[in-house]
Amino acid sequence: QPFAVTADSRVRLAGLEARAAARAGDRRLALDALDRAARARDVSAPDDELADFGGLLSFPVAKQHYYAGSTYALLGEPDRAEENALLAIGMYETGPVEQRSYGDEALARVDLTMARLALDDLDGAREALRPVLALPAERRIEQLSVGVGRARSVLALPRYARASAAREIAQDVDQYQAESLTHSLLLTQ
Repeated sequence: QPFAVTADSRVRLAGLEARAAARAGDRRLALDALDRAARARDVSAPDDELADFGGLLSFPVAKQHYYAGSTYALLGEPDRAEENALLAIGMYETGPVEQRSYGDEALARVDLTMARLALDDLDGAREALRPVLALPAERRIEQLSVGVGRARSVLALPRYARASAAREIAQDVDQYQAESLTHSLLLTQ
């Protein structure tokens, strides 16, 4: 971080730190890193030709919200996770084509799903997950399989045992996982 000279690089590093700290259970550090990411976006920095090039070399605001949503989901703050995931999804859907990332958008939808499951909003979770489950097999990156698997684990909790909506979402997830596995096996042959 001391060598980061552009706003994008400072935001990226702080966002990565926030998610890593949340995964490690360090709430204070995760929230501090999110705060640093937000402040870094506002600081003027020298032009960065790589960031200006775009794509993987940039860190747009949509991605910052996606990372924040992931962090809040990991910290067990579903309202803030939902808010940031929705912001990220909206920005990816309406932003410039060169700033879109179908993978990040889909992962933000998984975070939104997890937030809505934590809020016991099964209809909202189904709506959030539907576009992810509809992705063609060749666009199903590994991180999506992990996230969808986490959602499936939550749907198996006893609190959802009697909920028909939870069973329906679980069946859709099971089908997604089976299709993804079949596609992976075909690629290895």
